[in-house]
Amino acid sequence: MLTHEKATNKEIIVVDNDEHVISILRHILERSGYAVRSAIDGYSMSQFISSKQPPDLVILDSILPKVDGFQLITLIRNQPSWKNTPIVMLTASFSENSAVRAFSLGADDYITKPFRPSELLARLKRLLPED
Repeated sequence: MLTHEKATNKEIIVVDNDEHVISILRHILERSGYAVRSAIDGYSMSQFISSKQPPDLVILDSILPKVDGFQLITLIRNQPSWKNTPIVMLTASFSENSAVRAFSLGADDYITKPFRPSELLARLKRLLPED
């Protein structure tokens, strides 16, 4: 069961090509006090990375149109102001190779869909230290 927690003032960007997944994540994260931005494809996220300040955490799908999640990890890790931003891959890919690739590029966690909301929140909380 999800609980309502006080606002955290933490911003999370969700990048997924499925608007339904974005909607579910937005609901879960906002109920837990996070501010949420989203992108539906890798290209728009790559533009955001090159021009904006980083959020507190990024949730990425690996399979995205135009620029995939693995390419986005590399972009994030190569952008000086973003390089320490925690990255969680949230993907339907159960492949061990996919997980190993994500971690080797710099992902901080790897979660497969379908996911358990309480577990997702616990993993995010571990990556988002309180101020």
